[in-house]
Amino acid sequence: NIKSLKKEEEEEEEEEEEEEEEEEEEEEEEEEEEEEEEEEEEEEEEEEEEEEEEEEEEEEGVAVG
Repeated sequence: NIKSLKKEEEEEEEEEEEEEEEEEEEEEEEEEEEEEEEEEEEEEEEEEEEEEEEEEEEEEGVAVG
C-alpha cells in the first residue's frame, strides 16, 4: 500500500514538473513574439522617419529651385 502511494506521489510530481516546463516554454515563446513585434514596430518607425526626411529634402530642393 505504501509503495503504491509513493508511486502515485512520484507520478503527480512528474506531472507537475511537466506542466511547469510547458508553462515556461509558453512564456518564453510569448516573450519572443513580443520582442519580434517591438522590433518590427521600430523598423516601421525608422522607415517612416526616413520617408519624412526625404520628403522634407525634396520640398526644400523645390523651394530653392
